[in-house]
Amino acid sequence: MNPDILFICETWCSDEETYTTKNFLPSYNFVSVEATRINTKERKSGGLLLGIKSGIKVVQISTTKSSIKLDLDEFSLLSCYFPPNEQGDSYFNDFCESISELTINTPNLIIIGDLNARTGEIPNLSDTNSEMKRECRDKTSNIRGAKLMKLVHSNNLCILNGFATNDSPGRFTFTNANGASSPDICLVSNNILHQIINFNVNDCLSAYHHPIQLEINNNSASPLPTFTSVKGISTSTITRVKWDPFLTYKFKTCLPPTNDSNPYTTFISNVVQSLTECEMIKDIKISPSTKITKTSWFDTECKLLKHQARSSLRAYRKDPTDELRQIYLSRRNSYVKCKREKKLQQTQDYVKSLLNHKRPDKFWETIKKLRPRVITSSPVTPTSWIDHFSSLFKEKTAHTQITEHPRQTYSDDDVSSPITYDELNSALKQIKPKKAPGHDGIPSDVWKALTPAYISNLAACFNKILEDGSIPDEWSVILLQPVFKKGDKNEPSNYRPIALAATILKLFTSILTKRLQAWSDNNNKIAPEQAGFRKGMGTLEHVFSLLTLIQSRIRKPGCKLFAAFIDLKSAFDSPSHAKLWSVLSEQGVSPKIIRVLRNLYSKAKGQVKTPFGITDPFPMEKGVFQGEPSSSLCYNLFINELVTLLEKNQFPVTMGDAKIHLLLYCDDICIIADSAHALQQKINIAANFFKARGLQVNISKTKVMIFAKRKSKKMWNSTKITWDGAELEIVMKYTYLGVTFHSNLTFSKTAQDFRQKANVALSKIWDICKRTKVPPMETHLKLYNAIVQSTLLYAVPVWGWGQEKILEKVQSKFLKTLLRLPPSAPNYFLRQEANIPPIQIPIVKSTLAFWIRTLKRPPSSLPYICLMEQLKWSKQANKFKTWSSLPLNMFKIAGFSDVSILKDVTQLTNLKTDIVTNLREHFLQADVKRIQVSSFIPLYQYMSACPDKPNYLSGTFSMPIAQLMAQLRLNRFSIKLGPNYIELETNTVKSFNASASKILCRVGLKVLLRQKGLQSTRRQKGNAVYSEPHAVYARLGKRIPVVTMLNRVTFTEFQLV
Repeated sequence: MNPDILFICETWCSDEETYTTKNFLPSYNFVSVEATRINTKERKSGGLLLGIKSGIKVVQISTTKSSIKLDLDEFSLLSCYFPPNEQGDSYFNDFCESISELTINTPNLIIIGDLNARTGEIPNLSDTNSEMKRECRDKTSNIRGAKLMKLVHSNNLCILNGFATNDSPGRFTFTNANGASSPDICLVSNNILHQIINFNVNDCLSAYHHPIQLEINNNSASPLPTFTSVKGISTSTITRVKWDPFLTYKFKTCLPPTNDSNPYTTFISNVVQSLTECEMIKDIKISPSTKITKTSWFDTECKLLKHQARSSLRAYRKDPTDELRQIYLSRRNSYVKCKREKKLQQTQDYVKSLLNHKRPDKFWETIKKLRPRVITSSPVTPTSWIDHFSSLFKEKTAHTQITEHPRQTYSDDDVSSPITYDELNSALKQIKPKKAPGHDGIPSDVWKALTPAYISNLAACFNKILEDGSIPDEWSVILLQPVFKKGDKNEPSNYRPIALAATILKLFTSILTKRLQAWSDNNNKIAPEQAGFRKGMGTLEHVFSLLTLIQSRIRKPGCKLFAAFIDLKSAFDSPSHAKLWSVLSEQGVSPKIIRVLRNLYSKAKGQVKTPFGITDPFPMEKGVFQGEPSSSLCYNLFINELVTLLEKNQFPVTMGDAKIHLLLYCDDICIIADSAHALQQKINIAANFFKARGLQVNISKTKVMIFAKRKSKKMWNSTKITWDGAELEIVMKYTYLGVTFHSNLTFSKTAQDFRQKANVALSKIWDICKRTKVPPMETHLKLYNAIVQSTLLYAVPVWGWGQEKILEKVQSKFLKTLLRLPPSAPNYFLRQEANIPPIQIPIVKSTLAFWIRTLKRPPSSLPYICLMEQLKWSKQANKFKTWSSLPLNMFKIAGFSDVSILKDVTQLTNLKTDIVTNLREHFLQADVKRIQVSSFIPLYQYMSACPDKPNYLSGTFSMPIAQLMAQLRLNRFSIKLGPNYIELETNTVKSFNASASKILCRVGLKVLLRQKGLQSTRRQKGNAVYSEPHAVYARLGKRIPVVTMLNRVTFTEFQLV
């Protein structure tokens, strides 16, 4: 079915949850009524969802708690749901009172929905007109049904169930083990009976209700656009290679014989021929309607059972006997059970993969499968995309002649020398598999599977291209995939284009880039201030350098540091091609390399992948080729001269032997100075440089900060910094490379920001674990370390010291939620129970790794100089605490206070494990001492301490059982089973001895479960007294009496040391 209007009742969903339906049906506009929840601990009930295709002309939409009314030009549709309870009776009565007025104001009316009204065979008219009689298989009528038919008779309405030609006798719309009925009803005004084309009750195996379908002759809907009618679309079909690793051998054997003399066209033709013989080339239709594909667990057995269930349903609908109904329900239950088991088995396989992974890529691959798939459909039209990107990549100024610069004295023969077989083979091993292909649709897995003869042939083709600069036309086509950032979804500028280049182009340029990078490093072509796309450099190095530069100033009385954070508009999309070749030539890049890149860029075209297909191509006259390796190096060389220009300035920021003017990380630029005057001079130089390079600065996002120990409103108000005449805003905080810096250099608010981000990551864990139903506790802990801590501890060596209390709250919240413990549970009990170290340990580990990495750098590098300055300050008496003081104190606690060791990379590397082990033991003993003197759970200290964690955390216990065990061990007041809180009462044991090996077991069993309003029977079992409530069941997935759970818990877990 592909209806123009669809209606779903009993969605059980909130508005936010129903909104995701738009992702799977992007051609519909949806209106929903949120499901309600009477008890906060029970699932929601009710809920309505109405979908209208975009081509439908809508006049008005109105909603109530039980209905949605849609007004069109020629008729109105009222969709309802009245549950079979007192609230539903109230809704139904309101509906009956308003029906007369509704039919008068709306002569052409359709009412459809689950009214839970059984009308039997009551005719459509009160008289005995044979033409209006109804024949139904549901012979029973109820109070609602009788009342409804009276309204039908008095309001010029007609019920289609059992009356329409295709539904006579009227089929059951609901079937379960208790019987069958027709509570789903469709009413129409007599005025539009002649427009009814078809009314039918369709088959459905996924629910007990069967959908009803109404077809009506209506002119309100205009046809949706087809692919051929969408302006700006080049093709709606893309050719993709679906690589199958199991067919690698067949692919190799199907490759025709080749030699190095074969040209590139023959090489590609042979590869495509082999892929075709292996049936790995597929034509994929791009559609605005995203189809919901079958999941991987839906195998042949599921298909067979589905076929059997559908056949039995059709047989039952032809002859609705009890025998056929039971056969249908039996087969349907077998089908549903099979689906549930297959899905559970897949979930268990995912859990095993998470717990037993040996490679990080496999772990994250499983995480990706478990995360909810969010499909976003862009409302931007293809012509809007073309206009936006054509304008973005259009060169505004006339092309200038490339300036030929004198060649440098050194040789670059290694850069432009022929590509060797070994060089290409090494590049093939380094390219990552399973990456999105470019316009040609060929993934990198194809090139990695080439035979030695074809690798040699490809190397010869690459050398031919390198020698004469002739680039295949398909290499110059870039496929752009827009990804929404934030703001208005109809605005193309609010999308970030992901550039997908041909994988064979990326393979070729990766070899050239590796050569150019080595040449650039050997000849110091890129300033050390640039950390972007540099091997061994990252954001942490620049964040640490900026921190040290700030501390070098504000640790001295009255000193300040001025910083301007520059934001470039579309930095990678802006460089003029002519200027780029001129800069590369001036830098001394090989003419062969420049010729290859120039020919590649001269034919550059872009196409956008939209829900309607691939757009028409548009020229890309400026910007570096994003999506291929050489673009980052070209950009770094393009803006490198800014460092040289600033070095001519007489006002550097000095620290040790370093003289710094700015920090560069790709297009993230931070210009620093000791005074406002010096900063203004540097900004003027940068403004002229960017103007000459054709780069634009976003003035509204470019900010200035004044770092000082004490705030001075007078100084802030009197300081004025401008960029090309426009005044820049002076702010109190700025997020640089993901870390928020405050003007007084405190990081408490930064820690709060990361805590909020970690809480968002926590919600992803709960969602993943919910999708896997009830994974063991081990999975939650592993996911926490992989997802949450990676978010929480980003760049933590710089800002995390002194913020441990704030960061610890994320860990404690996770454990308390996981184990279903109250907020009052002490953190040291949680750490001991889960065998998780305090947050200081991962901070120390991360700091040591960064420390060792910095010591391995050249002594002239900025991070190394900053670290040595920090160690020098630690010996000086100063009230201002520098960064190094806190980690040094921690190392001292671990027994390593000799600073000379911390300067020796070899010794520190060898002692890294000892430092972490000593600190972990120190914090463990501190927690044990607090437990021993704690009055929260006095008996906890007598429980057996497992070497890792208790059995229920490391075993395969289901979540509810593990949570119950945790509550019995760590909650002194009550345990929470489902929505119920049950008080815990224990007999205090005044003395313990070694022979009382079952003392805690008896205490654990001597628990009285009190449930208000229920009687309980007390029984004696040995020395243990327990209570067995007659009607209290734990909501644990199984209906097991609470006492059974307690027996299992206490006898397996509560033991003396």
